[in-house]
Amino acid sequence: MGDEMKSYEKKNPRSSSLPLVLIVALVGAVVGGLLVGFWFQNSLGLSTQDHSSYENSALSQSPVLVSEKNPIVPVVDEVSPAVVGITNKALAYDWFNRPRIVEAGSGSGVLFQEDGYIATNHHVIEGAREIVVTMTDGNRYPGRIVGLDPVSDLAVVKIEGETPFPVIEFGDSENVKVGETAIAIGNPLGFDQTVTVGVISAINRSLRVDERTLVFLQTDAAINAGNSGGPLVNVRGEVIGINTAKIPGVGIEGLGFAIPSSTAVPVLEELVESGRIARPWIGVVLADRDLIREYDLAEINLDQGILVMEVVPGSPADRAGFRTGDIILELGGISVDSVDELQDALREKRPGQRVLAVFERNGVEQEASITLGEAPAE
Repeated sequence: MGDEMKSYEKKNPRSSSLPLVLIVALVGAVVGGLLVGFWFQNSLGLSTQDHSSYENSALSQSPVLVSEKNPIVPVVDEVSPAVVGITNKALAYDWFNRPRIVEAGSGSGVLFQEDGYIATNHHVIEGAREIVVTMTDGNRYPGRIVGLDPVSDLAVVKIEGETPFPVIEFGDSENVKVGETAIAIGNPLGFDQTVTVGVISAINRSLRVDERTLVFLQTDAAINAGNSGGPLVNVRGEVIGINTAKIPGVGIEGLGFAIPSSTAVPVLEELVESGRIARPWIGVVLADRDLIREYDLAEINLDQGILVMEVVPGSPADRAGFRTGDIILELGGISVDSVDELQDALREKRPGQRVLAVFERNGVEQEASITLGEAPAE
């Protein structure tokens, strides 16, 4: 057997040298790898210590995703405690004609004085027998109506409790620019406090509401039923408008409206002081060219001014000598060609003031001095 093995080895010399070849190849690969690594390290100018520093530097300079607070968050945190929910409870009758108090609607409000005065919309609390005000901490207070103004759709409610209540300061909507961030806070659809964010889409947006033309801030922040009466806030945490959902076409997506703070503040202050708004009144029923076209009154030819359709007996206009058929051209030095323009001319006046009116009668211009009265309560 031994002789056979020796004979096989002689016949197959490569069999005995194969392990040696493998060992040599393995050692060569290891040495080659070390040489290549050494060359690569030197070509970069890095020592072993430098390589460690490079790794640490690269890690420290690589971007790290950090959970940063949205700038809206601190604003909402600051103002939210002063935003309240308002529940309107009205008188209703059951099937047996028995009276009972039921929830008639809900909305929002904003505390603007530390002693408990709350701004909201007139339509939120209209017809209320009871009002419940809910704070963000869950505390509830009975609310008392201080004053209502259906013309501007504003109202003031008062709550009693431990003062000072949290408040939000009003900003000046006259300084608002299109494109500014707008934050709407309220209780839409009866949910707890909700925040929506958008931009100011338009300023001085005129819309017809209840036969009147009112001016609004327009925003793409969602304002739904329940948001009414809540604040529209800027990034400084100032109220720039009072949200309202009482707008024709309110279901149109992407359109929200707010009563500008420049309109709201003087109304709210007067409601707190006297409980009502004393607006000037001249006592006439008027028709402008838009109204004439709307009702197809082809028999009326009106090229300029506003036509007096009726004079209320005993009114300021009646005492000043106005008659049906007169055409008012100017009021208080301001040319008027529409009912809206006449309302604008009156807006800056107060009851008791005297204003000069220029009018046309039978083709002849005349003047009359009117002592403004106070508009009757609606």
